[in-house]
Amino acid sequence: MSRVVLIFAPHPDDETLACGGTITKKARQGEDIHVVFLTDGRNSHLHTLGISTDPSPQELAPIRKQEAREAAKILGIKPDNLVFLDIAYGGLGLKNKVAEGKVRQILLGLRPDEVYYPDEADSHRTHRAACDVVEAALKTVDFFPQRYRYIVWANEAGYRGEKARQTEVDITETLHLKKQAINEYRSQVTLFSKKQGRPVLTDSFLAGFLDNHERFIC
Repeated sequence: MSRVVLIFAPHPDDETLACGGTITKKARQGEDIHVVFLTDGRNSHLHTLGISTDPSPQELAPIRKQEAREAAKILGIKPDNLVFLDIAYGGLGLKNKVAEGKVRQILLGLRPDEVYYPDEADSHRTHRAACDVVEAALKTVDFFPQRYRYIVWANEAGYRGEKARQTEVDITETLHLKKQAINEYRSQVTLFSKKQGRPVLTDSFLAGFLDNHERFIC
């Protein structure tokens, strides 16, 4: 029976940025990969660039969902293994009992061997909220998957304090697919709107995810 791996992404693209190479590596090994997207990412342009039209948040939500599906194909994730909770971007607050309940149901349904989710040291508040929700749900289940936490929005102090608990995955053989999957998130990595002077995710930011290793806290 194949191992079950469950990745929680606060927004569509976090699963690829933090775990894309690892996902593809595990998929090639026959492991059963599932991804849960907690929020719909609709406010990325509004919060990052102050853009509220062309695209509007309402227009952006389904775009980001489709981008996630296309990225998943490249990474080797089955379409039926994607779950979208569709929480509005910014709506995943700390102590979110509705989200916690949904996460608990998913955990109990899949009973994963490994769970990947954001670390509490991530500087993005939605990522910290995702950590809180997932860990609260994990406390309520009757099994103990291996936990791997990741940081997307790096807080240098966060990683310095966790050195002893870090593990690295060599993704040399799958890095090219991770790059292709990142590029499917066109709304985030290109000048998607005529109003943009820069992408939501800049080249300098993306460079941090394009080396031959992915790092997790366990």
